[in-house]
Amino acid sequence: MSSATFDYGPDFYDEATVFPRYQEARAAVDEGNTTLEEPYVLAFIGDLRGRSVLDLGCGDGTFGESVLRAGADRYHGIDGSGRMLAAAAARLDPATLERADLNAWTCREPGAWDVVTARMVL
Repeated sequence: MSSATFDYGPDFYDEATVFPRYQEARAAVDEGNTTLEEPYVLAFIGDLRGRSVLDLGCGDGTFGESVLRAGADRYHGIDGSGRMLAAAAARLDPATLERADLNAWTCREPGAWDVVTARMVL
């Protein structure tokens, strides 16, 4: 049995064994983030048509895909993992994606966003 130790920083999902396990878990039919949490978050946010969304910790872009499908006209996702951003780039269009450590990130456009989310970040 392996006793690997990981740094749980912004690039955690870039670890060789972590990202594939994450993708496998997200692909499950009854995956909780998508089937349980996401509908409530979207209902809480309300109508996204024509709105701009800043998604802190955007991960693989799954939530961003839902946001754009719901009518958001501007989506900016930020994540610390290169693998997560590559997956997000493959599924999101149009979108702006940025690699950054959220612990050190500073918004260059204060007040430019109608909605700011940080699902699964804390």
